[in-house]
Amino acid sequence: MFQVCLTGAATALAVLYTVLWIFYPYFWKDASFWMRTKSFQRRMGALVCKGTNSVLCIFKEQAQKFPSRAFIIYEDRVYAYQDVDKRSSKVANVFLKEGGLKKGDVVALLMNNGPDYICLWLGLSKLGITVSMLNVNIRAKSLKHCLKICNAKALVAGADMSETLKEILPFLKENGIRTWTLQKDCNISDVHTLLDKLDGASDAPVPAHLSTVSSIMDSTLYLFTSGTTGLPKAAIICHRRALIIMHLLFQVGATKDEVVYVPLPRFHLTGLIGVGGCIVMGAACVVRKKFSVSQFWDDCRKYDVSMITYIGEVCRYLCSPPKITEIYRATEANGGFVNYTHTIGAIGRASFFNKLVCPFEFFKYDVVKDEVVRDENGRCIKLKKVEAGLLVIQVTKLNPFLGYAGDLEQTEKKLMRNCLEEGDVYFNSGDLLRVNKENFVYFCDRVGDAFRWKGENVSTTEVTEILGQVDFIQEANVFGVAVPGFEGRIGMAALVLKQQQAFDGKKVYDTVVDLPAYARPFFLRIQETMDITETFKHKKVHLRNEGFNPDTVSDPLYVLDNYSKSYEPMTKGIYEEIISGKLKL
Repeated sequence: MFQVCLTGAATALAVLYTVLWIFYPYFWKDASFWMRTKSFQRRMGALVCKGTNSVLCIFKEQAQKFPSRAFIIYEDRVYAYQDVDKRSSKVANVFLKEGGLKKGDVVALLMNNGPDYICLWLGLSKLGITVSMLNVNIRAKSLKHCLKICNAKALVAGADMSETLKEILPFLKENGIRTWTLQKDCNISDVHTLLDKLDGASDAPVPAHLSTVSSIMDSTLYLFTSGTTGLPKAAIICHRRALIIMHLLFQVGATKDEVVYVPLPRFHLTGLIGVGGCIVMGAACVVRKKFSVSQFWDDCRKYDVSMITYIGEVCRYLCSPPKITEIYRATEANGGFVNYTHTIGAIGRASFFNKLVCPFEFFKYDVVKDEVVRDENGRCIKLKKVEAGLLVIQVTKLNPFLGYAGDLEQTEKKLMRNCLEEGDVYFNSGDLLRVNKENFVYFCDRVGDAFRWKGENVSTTEVTEILGQVDFIQEANVFGVAVPGFEGRIGMAALVLKQQQAFDGKKVYDTVVDLPAYARPFFLRIQETMDITETFKHKKVHLRNEGFNPDTVSDPLYVLDNYSKSYEPMTKGIYEEIISGKLKL
C-alpha cells in the first residue's frame, strides 16, 4: 500500500512538473528567484539582529576577515581591504579633529572616481556623517541648489574642481559651508587642503559609537536625480535601502571571486551598486576616473574582469557581451525588476512571485494629457498584458518611499494616492512599461517622451530602434513637436551621422516605412553631437521647444516627402505651408 501511494505521489509530481514546464515555462526560474530574494531578506534580518545594520559594518568585517584581499584596483595599483580601512580611518581622524562636524551632519563630495572617493565615503561614515554624492558636471545654480537642499555642512572637492569652487565660493561662505580640496596646496582663499592632513593623520580606529546606527531607516547617503525635467532632487538613501541595493550583485549570483569593473561615477546609483556590491561580497572592483569607450575592453582583459556594471546607452557603445543581467530601478524607487532569466530585450519579470516581494501595477496613461486615466469613481485603471502603462509600486512598510531631501513638494509629486482603494499609496516611476503574455517586462518610454499623433500613441524607443538600422546613422533622438492647428505632436528626430558618412534621405525613408504612418518622423534634424545627461539620457526639452523652423534652427533640417519617397531639405516655403495648413500632414 505504501509503495502504491509513493508511486502515485511520484506520478502526480511528474505530471505537475510537466504541466508547469509546458504551460508555465518560467515558473521554476520565478520560484528560484523568489527563494533567493527570501533568502536575502532572511540574511538582512540576521545581519541587523547581530548589529550589522550598515554597509560600513560589513566593510569593517571584511577588512578584519580578509585584510590582504584586493578591494580596489585603480591605475595598476591594488588597494587591499586593510589599506582602504586604514585610509578611511585617517579621513575620520582628520574630520574628527578639524572638521567641526557632529554625527548626523551632511558632507557633500564633488569628485571624480578614485580610491580616495571611496575612502572619504567610508571614513565619513565612521563618524556617523551622511554623505551627499554630487554630480561633477553640475555648475553654479544647480550645484548651489544641491548643496542647499541636502543642508551640507561641508564640501570636499577633487583637485580638478578648482574652477567650479571659484564659481560658488561666495555662496559657500554665505552659507557657512566649510570647503576642502583633495590637494596638498591650494591658493583659493577659505578652501582647506586635505591631502597634506591625511598624510600626517593617525590610521587608528575612531570611537565605534560615532558610527552606531540608531535606526536602519536613518539617512546614510543622498544621491541626486539627473535633473532632466528641472533641478536635481536629492533621493534619500537610508541604511536599509543601502543594504538592499548593494546586495543586488549578490542576488544575481555574484561571489567573492568576482573582479567587477565599475567605470561609472560614484554619484550614480549603478556605480555605487558596483562598489557596494563588492564590499558585500568581499570582492575586488576595478575603477576608472571616467568612463572610456576606447579603453573599456582593454581594461577588462588587463584586470581579468568577470562582471561589469553599466547604465543606459553604455552597452550600445560596446560589443555585445555573452551574458547580461538587466536591473531596472530608479535611484529613489522603492522597488524594481531583475532580468534573472537573461531574456534579450526584457528588463525583468512580472510574475506572481515578483509581485509578492514588490507589489506593483501598470496603470492606463494618457500621453496627451500627461496623466493617469481614472474611471468614474476616481480609481486608476489596471491594464491588461501587452498594453503599455505607467509602472507604479505600492508604498508599504517593507517598501517605503523616503522621498527627496529638503523638497517635500517634489516628494509628494512622486506619490499617487487612492489609486485602487481609499488610502492606498503608490510610487510613480515615470516610466511606461509593458508586460507580454509570458510576464516579461519591457521598457517603452519615459512619461513625457512618448507622444500622440493622429489619435495613436508613438513610442520614441521603437522609432529610435528603427532609425538605428540605417547604416550611416550613429545616434538618434526621437521626440514630438507641436504644429499649430493640430492636436498632439508630430514626430521629429535629431540625428548624428557616422564619421565620413553623408545623409541619404532616400535610405531613411525606405527604413521608416516599416513603421505605421503616424509613427514615422516627419522632420529630421542633423546634429554634430547629441546632447545627453551624465547618465546617457537624451536631452529633448530644448529640441521640442526649438521645433522645425529653418529660420531659428541652425542645424540642417529635412522633411518627409511621400511623393519623392525621401526626406527633402526643409525650406522657408515648406515651413510656411505647414504652419498655414496648406501642406497636408
